[in-house]
Amino acid sequence: DFLNEVGSSYSSSDNVMATFNFEFEDIVPSDDWELNVLLIEIAKHLNTNELQKLQFFCTGPRGIPKGILSRLDTPEKFFTCLRERGMISRDNLLLLQAFMWHMDRKDLHEKAADYARRVGDTLYFYAPKDSPEDGFKHIQFHVEGNLDRFQRRDLEALRATVARLLFVPQEFIFLSGVEPSQSLTLTFMIHEHCVNPLRELFHEHKDSFFQLGVGSLTVDGHHYKTNNLAARRASAPAGHATERELQELFKQNLRLESW
Repeated sequence: DFLNEVGSSYSSSDNVMATFNFEFEDIVPSDDWELNVLLIEIAKHLNTNELQKLQFFCTGPRGIPKGILSRLDTPEKFFTCLRERGMISRDNLLLLQAFMWHMDRKDLHEKAADYARRVGDTLYFYAPKDSPEDGFKHIQFHVEGNLDRFQRRDLEALRATVARLLFVPQEFIFLSGVEPSQSLTLTFMIHEHCVNPLRELFHEHKDSFFQLGVGSLTVDGHHYKTNNLAARRASAPAGHATERELQELFKQNLRLESW
């Protein structure tokens, strides 16, 4: 009887916990709950001088008007304004991290990265490993434009373009790092046999990469730029290579599939 009572007690307890978990999910106040917690955590570590720096970052043409900035007298109000303008979101923390980076608050920069790793599918800054995996190489695309406007779909469009040009599955184009610089630097890891073909194809299809916001490509320390002239110049659509290139890339694809 005692064991039955204990078993019944555990069963009842499990039901209560299941009910509690269900109700807890229901009472989360918004889809941005975890982002709100992150922003509160960052806000409480910012002082008045750092808030002024954040406001200064947003001044200038197409920035936030000074009249509005003057009313953002707490970090929480400042972050709320950025969210309402779509400059930060639970899907994109690049601008938030850039602010922390330029204020030399690497600790808060890392808090945002921890959030992104935990939540998943959020764009955030992180450095690539010093060395790629054996048989692979790092390449860097330097993407122009505003950090708050760059979205996951833009990243996937770039990955898809590279994969299509190289005739390899998109899963073989690994994102290895996202870093702030004068532009947004995206580090990809690709198989070493694909590096030279990509270098040549980038030169031939600069307009396609320019349309994706890519300003330049870095391979083995060498920089290859796109420009407005290349974007305006008519060229073959992305993915149309010469017969020789197609044959070579097809052979490379077979080698990749045999790993």
